[in-house]
Amino acid sequence: MITSFSITNYALIERLEITISKGFTAITGETGAGKSILLGALSLVLGKRADTTVLRNKEKKCTVEAGFDISTLSLHPFFKENDLDYDDLTLLRREILPSGKSRAFINDTPVSLQIMKELGEQLVDIHSQHQTLLLGKTDFQLALLDDFSNNHEILPGYKEHYHRMTELKKRVETLQKEKEDAENEEEFLRFQLQELETAKDTLEHFDELREEEKMLAHTEEIASGVSELTNILSEDDFSVISKIARAKEILAGLSAYHSKAEELFLRMESVWIELKDIVSELEITGSDISINPARAEELTQLLDSVYRLQQKHRVNSAGELLQLMEELKRRLEKTEHVQTDLEEAEKLYGDELKTAQELASELTKIRMKAAQQFEKKIESLLKRLGMPHATFSIEISNSGKLTETGENRVRFLFSANKGAKVEEIAKTASGGELSRLMLALKAMVQQAKLLPTVIFDEIDSGVSGSIAGKIGSILKEMSDNLQVIAITHLPQIAAKADTHLKVFKEVVNEHTETRLVFLDEEERIYELASLISSNEVTPAALDAAKELMKG
Repeated sequence: MITSFSITNYALIERLEITISKGFTAITGETGAGKSILLGALSLVLGKRADTTVLRNKEKKCTVEAGFDISTLSLHPFFKENDLDYDDLTLLRREILPSGKSRAFINDTPVSLQIMKELGEQLVDIHSQHQTLLLGKTDFQLALLDDFSNNHEILPGYKEHYHRMTELKKRVETLQKEKEDAENEEEFLRFQLQELETAKDTLEHFDELREEEKMLAHTEEIASGVSELTNILSEDDFSVISKIARAKEILAGLSAYHSKAEELFLRMESVWIELKDIVSELEITGSDISINPARAEELTQLLDSVYRLQQKHRVNSAGELLQLMEELKRRLEKTEHVQTDLEEAEKLYGDELKTAQELASELTKIRMKAAQQFEKKIESLLKRLGMPHATFSIEISNSGKLTETGENRVRFLFSANKGAKVEEIAKTASGGELSRLMLALKAMVQQAKLLPTVIFDEIDSGVSGSIAGKIGSILKEMSDNLQVIAITHLPQIAAKADTHLKVFKEVVNEHTETRLVFLDEEERIYELASLISSNEVTPAALDAAKELMKG
């Protein structure tokens, strides 16, 4: 429950600090005094987004802090999961900076707004007129029934399987599409691969074959050149080798007279040996050369086939064609694996679907059983709220498909008058009836949820007189098990509270400020009398207020 609440530099509030006790607390005040401001500030520490428009002084930061007694809520796992220090008295703080940045803290540890919101949802339920409007929405009705049914043990498990199931369904559909595409493409891929594999040997020896083709295309030039070179180097007495041999003889003779000549002789000897070796290579080359038009034509055809493949596949080399061949093999292997992956995904999907269907069926059984108790308790509460002939029923049908909440559609049907046919709430309930119906629903559901604090923002809209007193009584009863805070304009409700706070505006240093004060018994009587009186407080109104306090 909320134990303390402080606000600094928020809207019309310069600074405000209060302690809040357990039980039933009523907050009253004139329209525009700032009751909604208090709720707006509280919503900040419960994770609502904000901007700099809330700053009273645009040059200073806004700080809102609330203390909560969480000793009975078993929240240790939440704190451990989010790496937070646990304390039975936990502080939630929110800061809005002039720059527009927002910071959130739990027990002085910075946290994301989402974490603060998740914790806030386990601490406080704020009922507003907006929620009353939601009463006609089927998803809101289903959530109320689940709260009452205590489906919070099964529903999270179902949702987990449902989300896994939907993800697997998407994977199955993706793999089916891939399989279809692969089957359509497979024949073409195999044709391309076969074409490349036929040319594989040529591709692997492409450079060698190209050199051979070049040589065969110029055999006459090569043979003529080899013959001429052989003649120049060794065929007659005027050949280069003959000249080198004579040079060797001269150097051998000179070596007896000059030391340098011996060194030159050795170098000339090396040249002579190298030329002899070159001549031998030329002779071998010449003997290997033969005109072979058939081989030349064969090579031309092989190389042309490679050039055509390069053009077809828009690549620039034989090596790239070999890489393409490997890529085609991988793509064909993938088409073979798709079927295996699809079968595995279909099995996993089937398992998750079966589990989700079983859990959905269990949810339906629990909802069906809880609906009967729900209807009886609501009708009992409505009788207490001045609707003795009210009829309330819950229609649960099967949607025929699984959704995030199961396979049920829920409709709340209501009639306030005896003998009248029950219809959807939005079609039949008046404003006052909606308020009373919502209170009955909240009173019952809160007992099931055991949320520590519930705040009602003008739950008394559209009601008055004795009905207001009965609303006050129900709020008082609710406060036996949880902290109830009600913002009200009806004295019959405020009189039932254990604690009474008054919100008012005051001009301080030429600035309007919202103030909040605790009322003692005498002050409460006067405040109740002012709510009873249309204008100034009369003795009759004071007497009526005293009677309300006694009741």
